[in-house]
Amino acid sequence: MKNPSPEELEQIVLAHPALDFQDPAINLRQTIRPENPRDSGTPTVVVPDTPAEPTSNHSEDELPPPPEQGFEIRDLLGRGGMNVVYRALQRDLQREVGIKRIRPEKGRQASAQRAFLHEARLTGSLEHPNILPVHGISVSEKGEISLAMKLIEGQTWAELLHPQTPEARKVASGLTLADHLRVLVTVSNAVAFAHSRHVVHRDIKPENVMIGSFGEVVLMDWGIAMSTADPQGGEPEKRIRLAGTPAYMAPEMVSPGGHQICEQTDIYLLGAILFEILEGHPPQAAGTLFEALALATSERPPKFLANPPEELAELCRCALAHQPGDRPSSAREFREALEKHLSHRESLAISARATDLLAGAGGAHGTVGTRDADEPENRADLYTQLSRIIAGFEQARILWPENPQARRGEDDARLLLAETALAAGDLVMANSAASALPAERGAPLLDRVSAAHQAREKARHAARRTGAGLIALQILIAMVLGLFAWWELDEFYHAETALRLREVNPVAMAALQQAGSLEPETVDPILDRIAKGRDMRLTVIDPQGIVLGDSHGDPARMENHGDRREVREALRQGEGSAVRDSSVQNARVVYFARRMVDDSGKPMAVVRTSLPWSGVHESLLDFLAPLAAALLISVVVGGFGTWLAWRRLDRRVARL
Repeated sequence: MKNPSPEELEQIVLAHPALDFQDPAINLRQTIRPENPRDSGTPTVVVPDTPAEPTSNHSEDELPPPPEQGFEIRDLLGRGGMNVVYRALQRDLQREVGIKRIRPEKGRQASAQRAFLHEARLTGSLEHPNILPVHGISVSEKGEISLAMKLIEGQTWAELLHPQTPEARKVASGLTLADHLRVLVTVSNAVAFAHSRHVVHRDIKPENVMIGSFGEVVLMDWGIAMSTADPQGGEPEKRIRLAGTPAYMAPEMVSPGGHQICEQTDIYLLGAILFEILEGHPPQAAGTLFEALALATSERPPKFLANPPEELAELCRCALAHQPGDRPSSAREFREALEKHLSHRESLAISARATDLLAGAGGAHGTVGTRDADEPENRADLYTQLSRIIAGFEQARILWPENPQARRGEDDARLLLAETALAAGDLVMANSAASALPAERGAPLLDRVSAAHQAREKARHAARRTGAGLIALQILIAMVLGLFAWWELDEFYHAETALRLREVNPVAMAALQQAGSLEPETVDPILDRIAKGRDMRLTVIDPQGIVLGDSHGDPARMENHGDRREVREALRQGEGSAVRDSSVQNARVVYFARRMVDDSGKPMAVVRTSLPWSGVHESLLDFLAPLAAALLISVVVGGFGTWLAWRRLDRRVARL
């Protein structure tokens, strides 16, 4: 049934012809607005089979408790819609017990007596540590039926879930979620036993669970329980009635006839209690009975606002499924799911703490948030924090490998670590974190890491080529500058040398003219005397290229000068010239040549002053050494600076 309208619910009510719309206790449109939605404001509603018989005008509070054979009635413990319970002393065993009777105004109703006997016999057949034991049943001379039961000293579970008194609040303050889940495990165990006897309780709720002073847990009030083996058999169950507590009712309990009521109905009620433990109120908490029944028949899944553990929330959703076949197959399965959760509590607690830390580090969706991961200090702190978070999730999965929160949180933390590392350019860290992710989450990130690595390598190669080019360019510039400086110095030194030679040449020419003869025996001594003390050579050559004298040789053994071009050039220019790189006996020289003429202007000889170029080269090194050292220092310093700039560029590229 999907969200029935008021008219449809009215039809459900009309399907029970014995329902008295004038009775506010069973009117489905009755307004329920208690302070605590779990107290008498949501009573157990039982639709009787027959109209109520007339009752006495006296209130039951005015009537003394009737005597009980073998028991001493002491005080009133409580009353419900159908019954009243007294504290009594069993005289023969001298023990306190509970005496349960039908309320006086309902005691003469045959249907009430049948229901009372049905509850007594059914409860007596269920011998289980967590089901209230029945000691005996008796009938007085007036036909009043009494039931002797074990007396449980303590409080109902409802009083501990929603404490209203200082005593209850004191006890409830020491109870944790795990404690309440253990109580529910015990109740589930009792329900599983009842189901093994083909008995469905139909009214499981915290008010019907007693928690003793020493931790005993007892499921009580089997008044509307039914047998699934033969639901039409016993007299009290000739026709399945609309019965239960609207705030907890399963959908099939509201349907006319209740033909789908089965063991899964009780599982729905166990799920309703679990919902109340997690959220603080039952699933059908409403303002009126009509609204509560409308919620019971709706197919809307329960909503959790208190952020309970996902494992418990999923179990609760399953137990509160609209169709009985979609719920856990048995109370044993429901109990085992609770026990499994309790065994996983340490794992869940660790994963919960790690989840909180992950939310503080940057959220559960792989975003760094406001943290500046580009700053090395922040990035190192974030890496450390995420590593601890991942270790926490891993520890939780060691304790419980199937922990879904730990698995999901670990993936989120690794994704955040990978995203952070990728944004900071730490591709090794990003690749390591992404590789540990499932394929569907890690593959896109690995593709981005690969693309970033390729872009980095491309930029790095470009940076290296740029750096190498800069270094080569600087070396080339240094070499060009060095060669230019060498050439300039060479030209300068050549000019200086030619000037020296030019100064000596007229002296030699004047001395030769005074000698009056250009015979070798005359010329050679003059040349030796002039060249003495000077690092140069004086040579006299006639127009035919014959050496007439040489300051560095014996004229008797001199051969013709091999380079007539120089003589012809000197004779042609007349004024003398400075020629470089001439060959004299295969030696490179710098020379200055000038011709001698007689009175008539006829050429007589050529006087040549020269220096071997090897001597010039050695002298030039003295000038070039400081320059070469300066150039070398420039190349080293410039190259080192270029290398530093390249390294800095390479580090920047590494962050791409």
